[in-house]
Amino acid sequence: MKHINPSIKSRLEKDNKGVRPLSYYVDGIIQNQDHYVLSESITMLESVHEVHKDISLQTLVACYGHRDHSFRFGITGSPGVGKSTFIDSIASHFSKNDHNVGILTVDPSSTDGKGSILGDKTRMEELVKDKGIFIRPSPSNRHLGGLNQYTYEAIILCEAAGKDRLLIETVGVGQSEVDVSHHVDATILLVLPGGGDSLQGIKKGVLEKADLIIVHKSDGDAKRLAVDSAKEYKEAIHLRRKGGEIPVLNYSSITGDGREEVTSALDNLIVSKKEALSTIRKKQEERWLQSRIKEHISLAITKKLERENEFSLIENTSSSPFDRLSYVKEHVDISISLKS
Repeated sequence: MKHINPSIKSRLEKDNKGVRPLSYYVDGIIQNQDHYVLSESITMLESVHEVHKDISLQTLVACYGHRDHSFRFGITGSPGVGKSTFIDSIASHFSKNDHNVGILTVDPSSTDGKGSILGDKTRMEELVKDKGIFIRPSPSNRHLGGLNQYTYEAIILCEAAGKDRLLIETVGVGQSEVDVSHHVDATILLVLPGGGDSLQGIKKGVLEKADLIIVHKSDGDAKRLAVDSAKEYKEAIHLRRKGGEIPVLNYSSITGDGREEVTSALDNLIVSKKEALSTIRKKQEERWLQSRIKEHISLAITKKLERENEFSLIENTSSSPFDRLSYVKEHVDISISLKS
């Protein structure tokens, strides 16, 4: 405790191991729209302790019916493409138009120590000055797909806190990073100048999920290359993508060149998705629910095997991992049923 920031140490010391009454979280989020409480609630979501998970679920249940009508943007692209800088440059467009902005970013976690630097917020130099904008970095905790395991729940809490424009920044792991499209209403793919050849344009994965492609860092010596890259992306998408063409724009967060075209494209996405938004949200909820049910069943099975010492029995069956797997298929039978 002696190394904790003094400004929050006194608040933490009043907690019972960090857990407060349910009303503290619910009222803080819904009524007060308190960014500290919102961030604390997201921390509870990401905790591995059962008592934290219990209070998190109760908070979600209470907040679910109080969400504001929002629009969720996913920002994805390879590492180094400038996702945080892009968000820093365009989020003010929404706040200046009287929107309540929430930003969730995900940083990669170490495969050994599990820690994350959480440096995305430090690259949003302008936004951190705006006290009305909520910015929350979270570790990926080695969760695949580019997001944190509890990003969807964090979105629900942000909406309950009145956030009506959400920007979700992914880790940035490449073409397989498609989870974000299952959490948001529109996906923005950032690419670098020189990456717009036709082979890149027809790759499977995140490109097929994008609603808007932006050739970022279109400035300086790379400006001409960026313009050519945008043309190549447009040609590739026109030839190979199903479901119609999508905008491909050039933009520089540093110089601001292309800003008006980008913000106009974002506004157009909100309008174009309006009619389908309820259907999109229903699919998102169903996908989330199925994922969480499978996770709960898997955890229940693992605990049962541990309780009955089955893992040690499996390990002693044979030195071959394939023999052990055969043994599991033949001998392990777990019955799952709902409690009455």
